[in-house]
Amino acid sequence: TALPILATLLFLALLFWTVNGQPLPHGCQSFCSGHGQCVAGWPYRYCNCDWNNYRGDYCQTRITSLKSGQTVGGFLFPGYWNYYFFNVNASQPKPLPKGSYLVMSVTANLSDPFYPYAKAPDLYTQFAHQANATDFACHANGTETKGHPSHVCNVTDASKLTPTSVWYMGVYRAENNTGPYAVTATLHGP
Repeated sequence: TALPILATLLFLALLFWTVNGQPLPHGCQSFCSGHGQCVAGWPYRYCNCDWNNYRGDYCQTRITSLKSGQTVGGFLFPGYWNYYFFNVNASQPKPLPKGSYLVMSVTANLSDPFYPYAKAPDLYTQFAHQANATDFACHANGTETKGHPSHVCNVTDASKLTPTSVWYMGVYRAENNTGPYAVTATLHGP
């Protein structure tokens, strides 16, 4: 008879477990992964992520900032994403000259001796918000050449290259091909 009472008490304790003095709500699992704040909403609470670095329902996905010309290495298993963003203002705080363009690319890292046949993962880009498989401005996945597998997206629309513009890049490995890669965003003048 003590076991059902103990189980009931344990259930009630978990039900009313608190974070910052308030019940742990649906929508803030994993304490927002330690990368955000649990915010009151209706009908549930939700995670307000550290916007510059993390995304996702539970702030579980890191997003990395890129500077113009900077190459950042990464590693992906099939079915996973890595995210990046490029802030035009950080690279060019004044209006861009006419004819400027942005090149975003992902390249397989063939110099890694453990993954000599790695292919470049897919590249998805989007203006002003995070890219994904259904919401993107450019999806590059077919420009591989022997000895230099890479995928490239170019932006030439001047209205999307203002000092307040932010471009997002999603790198996704859809194939059964694990391995390292390098991602770059470079702002070019005329």
